[in-house]
Amino acid sequence: MFRQSGATVTQTGARTYHFELARRGASNGLMSDIYAGDVTLDGDQRIAKVTYVRTARAEKGGQVDTETSSVTVELSGYGMPVRVDKPADVIVVK
Repeated sequence: MFRQSGATVTQTGARTYHFELARRGASNGLMSDIYAGDVTLDGDQRIAKVTYVRTARAEKGGQVDTETSSVTVELSGYGMPVRVDKPADVIVVK
């Protein structure tokens, strides 16, 4: 999926990959949108962890703003049942 979107992907270890994706001239005043991060696989070759930094530069009213976000997603328990409780403060409208 990364390569289809133009990302550079390199294997950095037995179960780790590094990716970089740069989009230039995206819509809505976005000048650039850059993602750089790492993917770690578990022992069964499923994604266990994704970490990345996103740096977006946009022009707003003649001024250039830069926004940086750091994201970490950890996955586990593939195939395990999940219990989700309804929050107590939810009002159901019929």
